[in-house]
Amino acid sequence: GDCSKDVPFQYLEFFFEEDDSAIYDIKREYESGRMLAGEMKQLCIEKAGEWLEEISEKREMWRDRIGEFLAPDSN
Repeated sequence: GDCSKDVPFQYLEFFFEEDDSAIYDIKREYESGRMLAGEMKQLCIEKAGEWLEEISEKREMWRDRIGEFLAPDSN
């Protein structure tokens, strides 16, 4: 695969995978053909799901206090 044009890889690289060595390994596998496009998409979906779960947990954690940060007329 061409990592410079592959959107799932770009999402992994810039948003979902923090480990540079993991990105290097994924890139090497994908460019060599050992990882297929469908596998790249599935990996991106899994990482996006983890990211969304983290966001949901953080949002829930702050739900009770959000009013403290909003202007009084924002309700």
